[in-house]
Amino acid sequence: MTTARVRDAAQFVARRGASTGKPDLRPHELAALTWLDEHLTDPQRKQFTALWRAEGSPAAPLTDPVALALPLIKSFEGCKLQAYPDPGTGGEPWTIGWGTTTYANGQPVGRWDAISQQKADELLDIRVRNDLLHLQKVIPSWGSLTAHQQAALLSFSYNVGRNWYGGQGFATITARVRDGDHAGVPAALLLYRNPGTNVEEGLRRRREAEGRLWSGPDRPSQATPKAKLPPHLTLHRTKRPDNRGLELLSLKMIVDSVPMGELLVVSGAAGAQTFRIGARSRAKSLEPLPEGRYSLGPVEWAGQAGDYAASWGPGLGAVWVSLTYSAPGHTARSALGFHLDENAKTAPGSAGCVVFRSTADLRTFVGWMSQHRPKDLYVNWGLGTCPAAKAR
Repeated sequence: MTTARVRDAAQFVARRGASTGKPDLRPHELAALTWLDEHLTDPQRKQFTALWRAEGSPAAPLTDPVALALPLIKSFEGCKLQAYPDPGTGGEPWTIGWGTTTYANGQPVGRWDAISQQKADELLDIRVRNDLLHLQKVIPSWGSLTAHQQAALLSFSYNVGRNWYGGQGFATITARVRDGDHAGVPAALLLYRNPGTNVEEGLRRRREAEGRLWSGPDRPSQATPKAKLPPHLTLHRTKRPDNRGLELLSLKMIVDSVPMGELLVVSGAAGAQTFRIGARSRAKSLEPLPEGRYSLGPVEWAGQAGDYAASWGPGLGAVWVSLTYSAPGHTARSALGFHLDENAKTAPGSAGCVVFRSTADLRTFVGWMSQHRPKDLYVNWGLGTCPAAKAR
């Protein structure tokens, strides 16, 4: 395959822009791309060629392995927008986002750090692209792998660490990749699932997903398009108490079946943390909202949009999003919604609403509502009555 040179590509874009009177590249930008061209390896040049020529080709596949790997990685990794401690040490290294412990500038994550969902996604992208550069250097046959095969190994690397190739305990997967035994890679991936531990089942599912990604997409004639689920929220128990007698609940933003972020919230009052189905949840019980599907109302501001200093009243904060129980059957509960736990210091929790423990969490939630526009919340307490999310 005749490869494209970055400089030639850059000059073409510049000439095309000049013909319209709106140059697309400035001289210093062209100089930067020229430097890049001189430092590309042959495999990297091939990858650039594939990406550069993909536009306009109806049959052109997605050839960026990072773009292919990210949805799989996100589907198995949690995202937290506030720093949390290492479970082993109870402190450092602090982690944030999709598992970031060190920012791009080398600075470690701090105990009180908080970031936006966009920043978390950017940090994940940087991490995976750095893994890509590492694997390109250490795997001699990297350039001969398809984008789907590279993406599968990027997900594997994110989970076990980028130094697995040739490392201790990774002899089998290393041999399969090194020897070009592509058919044997999915079975080799399944070996790395920590048998006999409480994470084996989750790792088995991940290894199977990586094996399917390695094998590439189905042929168009064989593929059965999956109906996409609309963006929605889910709420589950963690069975972890906070220090106020409330159980922490996991609120997730789901987009195309992939969790895009998680917040820890609470519902109900201390001393009334009994989780029930809709039909058995009594009015004014002060218990968490019952299991089931809810329709979300719009984001309503007490003051001007974006003014987090305003308040709807004691204990409510600046933002209100109503929740209307829709299935299954009926419930006696009403006046439910999302809001800030503004009285957390004196009267923590709520009368049943889902409440955020900090303004930073509330801001993240408002960002989800603005960006993804979810219409439904699925509350699943494990009682067997929560409906499944429906496809469009």
